[in-house]
Amino acid sequence: MRTHVSAPYSQGKHGLACDGVPLAAIARDVGTPVFVYSAQAIRDAYTGIDRAFADYPHAIHYALKANSTLALLRLLRGLGSRADANSGGEIRVAFRAGFGPADIVFTGVGKTRDELEFAVAQDVGTINAESPGELDRIAAVAVAAGRTARVALRVNPDIDAKTHANISTGLRINKFGVALEDARAIYRDRRDLKGLRFVGVHVHIGSQITSAEPLQRAAQALAGIALELRDDGVPLEHVDLGGGLGIPYEGQPMIAPSEYAAAVLPALRRCGLPVVLEPGRAIVGRSGALVSPNASTIARRRISCTRPWSRNRTSALVGCTLTSTRSGGSSMKRCTSGLRSLIVATL
Repeated sequence: MRTHVSAPYSQGKHGLACDGVPLAAIARDVGTPVFVYSAQAIRDAYTGIDRAFADYPHAIHYALKANSTLALLRLLRGLGSRADANSGGEIRVAFRAGFGPADIVFTGVGKTRDELEFAVAQDVGTINAESPGELDRIAAVAVAAGRTARVALRVNPDIDAKTHANISTGLRINKFGVALEDARAIYRDRRDLKGLRFVGVHVHIGSQITSAEPLQRAAQALAGIALELRDDGVPLEHVDLGGGLGIPYEGQPMIAPSEYAAAVLPALRRCGLPVVLEPGRAIVGRSGALVSPNASTIARRRISCTRPWSRNRTSALVGCTLTSTRSGGSSMKRCTSGLRSLIVATL
């Protein structure tokens, strides 16, 4: 029975293939279980967003939480991407992939003091704070280190992202960011706080967003608060629209990059500040397949695995050459081949 899947995965005479390379051949060559990624699909997704915003100053910070495989990160860095890290560990992974401190936006809730100390010591590009209390903690860390941290505050615009309730983060009932109406006073009260330099304002209303309308409203709210802060004498360098673009798990229509840009750019042009975008899933979500032993079904580019695998990873770029590294330990011994990550590259 033929499985109907979309590019970069297609059925050929040797079975399911990624960019024309049979998955069965990859499994024979490197073993299983293995994650396979299409380099071309990643390039296409990244450049699609980049081109859609080509006529407006922007920076794409790929969200490492979507997939932090080193070969994948190096591919994206080569395309001009920067990094969005959600932990101190992800900052370190970004460094290993070749990103510099200025390339990194440090986001996320629950940042520990150790993580903040590391981010401040490394002088990352921006730390996106979730609350006034976090701003105060960053200031204290920066003063103790004799540094000034570049920060932005995440605002909550009370906008329904129209996604699953568990990944919606832009409503007032969601515990993310500060209420939009409180943000101006927080910036005003702390703009002269030693150890802080406000460089942006941040919003992220949810994940797996499939409608442009919530993103349009978020951009309008972001531009509005940026203009108010300008009036208050707070000189910002950028606005950060976050991420959240969805992918078609069930074949439903998705937001095209051109539709995304058309929805948000009119509002952004009002404030004239460069925009930071933080896509993750939208860049890599359609590029990968899991090939495992004991496979029983193939559906939507996923081959199911019926037993656990090692936490060991092999990260490699597959094309003219194959290189691999191993790291980490294993707490699961039933599958000894390790978990590998491969990028199929048309070089």
